[in-house]
Amino acid sequence: MLRYFLALSLLVFSLSSSAGFFFEPYFGYASGDSDGILVDNGSGDTLNPGIAGRGEDEDLKFMDAGLRIGGYIQSIGLHIGANLSWMKGSANRSNTGKKKFQAFDLGPFIGWDIPILPFRVYGAALVSFKTVELNQTHTETDQNEVTLLTETGTDNKVAFVGIGTRLGVSVTLIPIITLNAEYRSVRYSSYQFGVIDNTLDGRIKEETVLLSMSIMFGEN
Repeated sequence: MLRYFLALSLLVFSLSSSAGFFFEPYFGYASGDSDGILVDNGSGDTLNPGIAGRGEDEDLKFMDAGLRIGGYIQSIGLHIGANLSWMKGSANRSNTGKKKFQAFDLGPFIGWDIPILPFRVYGAALVSFKTVELNQTHTETDQNEVTLLTETGTDNKVAFVGIGTRLGVSVTLIPIITLNAEYRSVRYSSYQFGVIDNTLDGRIKEETVLLSMSIMFGEN
C-alpha cells in the first residue's frame, strides 16, 4: 500500500505546484451489496487453494470518511488529484448474521465543475484494501461453490485487495459546503487468510451508494 500512497503523493505535489490547490475532507454513509464469501469447515484442519468464492449476497452498511486533495485549474473548473477513503461497517446475510469489516481506498481523482450551475461531476479509480472479520465458530456448506475455512482458535480475519471505481455528482449548498451522491464498484482480485495468499479472478464484487457532505478548501 505504501507504494500507491507515494505515487499519489507525487501526483498531488506536481499538480498543486502548477495549478491552484484544493483540499476536501468528506464524511458520509453508504449501503449496498456484495457477493459475500462462503465459510466451511472443509476437512477440519486444512485450507485448500482457491478457498474464497461467491456466496449469497450480503447487505453492506458502513460509514465512509475520506479526503480529496490535489490541483485545481480554475479557468476550466477542473480538479485533478487523489482520493483517499476509510470505511468501517458490517456485512449482513440472513443465515449467518453480521460480519464486521474495514476498508481503505486510494487512487487518482478527477472532477469538473459544470459552468454556471452549482454542480460538479467526478470520478476516481481505486485500489481497495479490505479486512473482514469472520465469525470463528460459524460453518456453512455449498456444494456448488469453493469455500473458506475458519474454526475456533484460528485467525478469523481475511484480507482482500481489489480494484474499482467511484463515480459521483456534487451540489454546492453554500460556497464551501457540498452534498455528494456517489456510486462505488469494486472487484476483489486476491485475498490473504493466515499464511494462505491466493487470487480470486475478480469473483467477489461490491456495489454501494454513498451520500456524504464535504467541505472544500482552496480552489485558488
